Amino acid sequence: MLNGMLSDSAMQTLQRKLHQLAIEFEELNNVDRALPLAERKGTTLVLAARNWQCGLFDGIRKSSS
Repeated sequence: MLNGMLSDSAMQTLQRKLHQLAIEFEELNNVDRALPLAERKGTTLVLAARNWQCGLFDGIRKSSS
């Protein structure tokens, strides 16, 4: 898990890169389908990025804007 504060532009870049990684994962999966089952291992890849703000900071955020 990583946390940070990203601009809209940086978030778009991150989303594009996550999408590309998902495509590459799918391509590897498709290539490896030709291998015997004994040579493959079940693998799950979880990718997610979304805006999130802790409610504890709402009062601080409102007073600084």
